[in-house]
Amino acid sequence: MNQIPCHDMANDTAIARSAEYWLRWSPSLAMTNIHVSVHDGCVTLTGEVSWDYQQVAAEATIRLIEGVSAIKNELRVRRRSPKPRSSGSEHFAQKHWTRISSFADLRNKIGTALSH
Repeated sequence: MNQIPCHDMANDTAIARSAEYWLRWSPSLAMTNIHVSVHDGCVTLTGEVSWDYQQVAAEATIRLIEGVSAIKNELRVRRRSPKPRSSGSEHFAQKHWTRISSFADLRNKIGTALSH
């Protein structure tokens, strides 16, 4: 497995800095609130993320750092209140029904214009 090099392997501070750097620059973790602490190579992640995949991505990112001996992922996924919304298929059907209706109107207008 490829690992992200950490300049001073025995140094928890270097591991923490490397972890913070890679978490900050990971596109899937933009705008997250992740805190890193390291003790004897064991990285603890705390804070809050918006989505489940971000919790997994953070741990996967840390796993790549050389010198990490273990990871405690204590990240919380922010729970959202459910918003009522139509399903994707309803939206798709409505969008295309509107388009079909527009074409039918256009066809009728063209037919009327041609018959006169």
